[in-house]
Amino acid sequence: MTTQARNVQSVAQIVGQQLSSVAFNMDYLELSFESRILTLLTPVSVHSPAGIVCQSDAGWREALCSRIGYSVSAVGMRDDHLCVDFDTGFSIAASLRTEDYLGPEAIIFKDGSGLIVFRLDDDV
Repeated sequence: MTTQARNVQSVAQIVGQQLSSVAFNMDYLELSFESRILTLLTPVSVHSPAGIVCQSDAGWREALCSRIGYSVSAVGMRDDHLCVDFDTGFSIAASLRTEDYLGPEAIIFKDGSGLIVFRLDDDV
């Protein structure tokens, strides 16, 4: 199993949990799921049956915040993105493409017992 696959498997701990908060920071985004925090350091988009909303689009923050209170149904990789799927047909996708890294990390997952870090040099 690759490092990235193990990381995705670890993040899957949030399946069944509700998104409890979204924190917008200068260079990153934090999604809280009960006692776990997913820090996203690369571009994030929100996917819905109506389409995709990217960070540069009007309504992006609202699209993210509208997921608060909804449960995660799945976590996985699609098209070089970590995707967090909700039970409503929406998903939040964080890029893992090399060109989108601003530093050595793309995603940090805190689960209360440690950190899982998606790094640029992870084997895929």
